[in-house]
Amino acid sequence: MRSLLFLCCLCGALPMGAHAQLVSRDSAIVRGQPVTITLPQPAPDTLIVEYRPNAVLARQVPLPTGGASTVVWTPDAAGVVRLIAGDVRQNVSVRYVTPPISGIIVLLLAATILFGGAIYALRKLFQA
Repeated sequence: MRSLLFLCCLCGALPMGAHAQLVSRDSAIVRGQPVTITLPQPAPDTLIVEYRPNAVLARQVPLPTGGASTVVWTPDAAGVVRLIAGDVRQNVSVRYVTPPISGIIVLLLAATILFGGAIYALRKLFQA
């Protein structure tokens, strides 16, 4: 029984296959700045860029590669993006160049409501 358990653990620890990466994990992808994508060999004819995958607003943009091993891509929207090159799929995160002003306004509004409610509750508590 122990040898069967050891064999199962050993099989689970072995890598099932190397995952090809189109964009290296340590490179930061920023909206509006070009990124070099390395395609697997043989290079597919098109690279599909899917903005916001698995969402209602998902949209796919095909990029022709012309059989080249690298493609330069400039993301036009921030968020999660799936790169599809043949059988290889990779999700990457595209960041904003600067923080969006709407996010900062929502943060300040939420802080005002939260701390304003706490101050109001403390005043009512200690008023009597």
